[in-house]
Amino acid sequence: MLKKFWMYYKRRDKFLRYTINNFLFFEVYFAVQIAVTIVFFAFGIRYSVLQGIGLAVISFVFLSFLYDYLVARAKDKLNQGFISFLSTFAGFYAINKNVMKSLKETCDFIDEPVKGIVLKNLLLYEKGQLAYEELFIRIADEIDIKSYRNFFMLLLTADTTGADITGITRRLIDTEQEKNRAMVQLRSSISYGLIMIFIMSIITLYMFNNALSTQQITEGITPATFVFVMSAVIFALLLGKVMSKWLEGE
Repeated sequence: MLKKFWMYYKRRDKFLRYTINNFLFFEVYFAVQIAVTIVFFAFGIRYSVLQGIGLAVISFVFLSFLYDYLVARAKDKLNQGFISFLSTFAGFYAINKNVMKSLKETCDFIDEPVKGIVLKNLLLYEKGQLAYEELFIRIADEIDIKSYRNFFMLLLTADTTGADITGITRRLIDTEQEKNRAMVQLRSSISYGLIMIFIMSIITLYMFNNALSTQQITEGITPATFVFVMSAVIFALLLGKVMSKWLEGE
């Protein structure tokens, strides 16, 4: 279970490193997450063990939600550049009539991490360390973005069957343009909802913590009330993690 948890976040850290900061890889973020959790536990336990545990759990879930939100924004940014990627590839393929050469030349005009992943695997293929089919499967898996993943698997099928790659790419561009027009309003609504969850969670925790710091109010708060508030905040953050998936387009 812990291994799956670790590998899930480890697969996603490339998006933060390439779109935010090269040093923001998961090991650093996770260490900060644990440190913040311990600090909140130490702060909350001054009032009660229950408060310490509650604040520790919420801080951990909150930073997990923040991580997923940042990854979602990074993947959404790459998704929005997918049409440009397709257009560039289609242009080079129309000239070269060669998938490998066209992919390599396309990499001069696209962003990381897609650029690095494609170039790295093309190099492995040229060295004979990857079979042709493995090349596309590996690129698709490592990019881990649905639109790119589908394209590379479609490209593999088209190239091995002799299908019209230029025509397929052009039709895919038209489909993506229609999809993007439909996603504009949804993307805006999801982003707004995630930001509101972020803000309201902070406000709720701040107000509740202030209430617990006041002795008269603390005496009137039962453990059930405390658990209810903490559960509500955690549920909101978990909902935010689910909404982040929608922003990714997965």
